[in-house]
Amino acid sequence: MKRSIAGAFLLLAIFGGTARAEQSSFAAGVQLGSSDGGNFSGLEARVGREKSIEGILAIDHKTWIVNGNFLVHSHNLFRQDPISSIKFYGGFGVGVWTGGDGGFWAQVPLGVDFGFAIPVEASLYLAPGINIVPSTEANWHFGLGIRYWFM
Repeated sequence: MKRSIAGAFLLLAIFGGTARAEQSSFAAGVQLGSSDGGNFSGLEARVGREKSIEGILAIDHKTWIVNGNFLVHSHNLFRQDPISSIKFYGGFGVGVWTGGDGGFWAQVPLGVDFGFAIPVEASLYLAPGINIVPSTEANWHFGLGIRYWFM
């Protein structure tokens, strides 16, 4: 389990340099979601708007989930009041959980962000993935998030 957590943080540190150029953009919010293991709710932080690093700390009953994603966003596809932008994104991520024996997974998050005239953004995503530890099997996560952008 300690190796899984260390591996997740190592990958985030390696790819964290990509988003550093955009660190003037920071968002924090909440996320509600579901996976093949159950429902979860958690806190989210995101750094960067075009290329971003996202971290999620969530809980599902007594199971803690830590997830990190590297995301690349499309250009703005739509602008109509009150929505100021719609951007698709995709990337890759890793996560760990503590329930049972705990485990480690990798995923490919795909989603869409809806920006508003105020510094608030809503997000809808689907993240197919694969559990690596304790056993290898397909998994999926999906959810809805809302975040506030600090300028």
